[in-house]
Amino acid sequence: MKQERSIETRNKLIRAGRVIFLKNGFANATMTQVIKEAGVGYGTAYVYFKNKDDLFHVIIEETILGLQQVGTMAFTPETKEQAIATIQQQASLFIQEGVRQREMLRVIYEAIGFSAIIAQKWQHVREFFESGIEKDVRYVQQQGFANVTLDAKQVAHLWFTLNEQALWDCVLRDDCDVEQTATLITHFYTAGLYA
Repeated sequence: MKQERSIETRNKLIRAGRVIFLKNGFANATMTQVIKEAGVGYGTAYVYFKNKDDLFHVIIEETILGLQQVGTMAFTPETKEQAIATIQQQASLFIQEGVRQREMLRVIYEAIGFSAIIAQKWQHVREFFESGIEKDVRYVQQQGFANVTLDAKQVAHLWFTLNEQALWDCVLRDDCDVEQTATLITHFYTAGLYA
């Protein structure tokens, strides 16, 4: 019974934190606001989360997982054309997921500049994607579809950087054309790698 109450209290704080962060942004949100929204004791909240950075780190996990699902898609094209089509689909899905979770990603974008914990969390996102992309680049190089003289790690870093910038652009602007953006960045990327 005590464990169930503990889980429920933690979940109340997470739900309340989500409301407060979405309403006030990262910089203006406070643990006091979260505690009031959750209806729990002040000291109780700090048993579960040491500060708002710690709480926000937990809250954004679902958003991060949504983005990372795109990075776990199988990439085993049998032709150069299939590779390019898959890359464009992945770029589009990545940006679409960002737009779907626009409000929370706007708070994450803000938090990266304020919180070392959140900046580190986002760095782990970068590393996750770059590692997967590097593997994909090596695959197409081994298949003879892509330029083998290019360093796969560097290509992966630059490709994710381009995707990340497109993601933030579409998250921060309400008038982003996701498909046009995905098409353009895919062209920039594949014109160099597959030339």
